[in-house]
Amino acid sequence: MIKHRVSLKGPGAQGGQISGFLLKELLQILCDGTKGALRLRLDGRSSAPGNDPRWLEDASDFLVTGLEEGSTVLTIDAAPLSQAVPEKFQQLSLLLDHTTSAFKMFEQSLVEAVSGQEDSDLFDDYLLRTYYRFSNILGSDVESIEIRNGRKNAVPVIISSFGLEKVKALRTSTPHPQAVKLSGRLETIRYSDKMFELVTQSGEKLRGVAPAHWNVDDIAKLWGTKVTVDGTAIFRPSGCLLRLEASTITPARDIDLEIWSEVPTPSFKNELRELNQSQGPKTGLNKLWGQWPGEETDEQVREALQTL
Repeated sequence: MIKHRVSLKGPGAQGGQISGFLLKELLQILCDGTKGALRLRLDGRSSAPGNDPRWLEDASDFLVTGLEEGSTVLTIDAAPLSQAVPEKFQQLSLLLDHTTSAFKMFEQSLVEAVSGQEDSDLFDDYLLRTYYRFSNILGSDVESIEIRNGRKNAVPVIISSFGLEKVKALRTSTPHPQAVKLSGRLETIRYSDKMFELVTQSGEKLRGVAPAHWNVDDIAKLWGTKVTVDGTAIFRPSGCLLRLEASTITPARDIDLEIWSEVPTPSFKNELRELNQSQGPKTGLNKLWGQWPGEETDEQVREALQTL
C-alpha cells in the first residue's frame, strides 16, 4: 500500500474531528479526482457517458485508515495499480507505471492544476471542475488543504484560495470544443479502450478516441492507412489540442490530405466564460425588469430607436 495524508489547516480543523457534511464533500472530490486522473492517463479523457467500468472503480479505490489530531488529518492507503487490478495493468505496463497508485496520479494532476500549467496533459475541463470544488471546503474555518504521500520529506500539494483561483483561470481560458476534420495516418490502436494515434503530414502525433459504437475490428482494418477523422477537438487551456473525439473515421482521399492536414486550433478565443456572470435579484435582467416607463406610444419608441 502507498500511504497518503490529507491535512486540513485552519481554526475549524483542530482536534482530529471534522463535520460529516464536510467530510462527505472532501471524500467525493478525492474519489472523483482519483478516478478522473487515472482515466485521463489511460483513455485520454477523464469522464465519458455511461457507467464507469468496474476496473476503474477498483483501481481508483482507497482506504481511509484514520483521523488524526492536531490539524485534522485523514490517513489514506492506496494500492498500486498492479495490485488493485492486476489483470488490467500488467498488460499496460509499457504505457503506464503500474507500481504507482491512482491516488498518486491525482496528486500529480492536482499539482499542475493549482500551479496554473496551461499546457498540461494531466487534466481536462472535468478535472478542473472537480478540483475547483475544493472551494466548497475552504472558508473561514478551513484555510488550506495539504495532500502528501508517505515518503519522508515529500513535498505536499497545497490547496488554497490562491491555487483555486488559478484553477478557475484555467477553466476560463480553455477554448470550447469545436467540430473538426483532420487527415493523417492511423496508428497505435488500443483494443481495450478504442484509443488511437493519428500522425499528420507534418509528423505530429495526436491522441484520439474512436466512436463508442464502433467495432474495434473495423478500426483495425484502417490501421497503417491514411484516414480522415470527423469529430470534436478538445483543447488545453493554452489552446493546444488535447485530444480528438471521433464521430467517423473513413479512408482519406488525396484531396483530403491536402485540405485537412493542419492540426486544429481554436477558432475563437474563449471569452464567453469571462462574460458569463450569475444574476441575482438586483443584477442583470432583474435590475431592468419593471423599469420601462410604459407610457410611450409605439411611434415614439420607433422614433427613438431610429435616432439611436
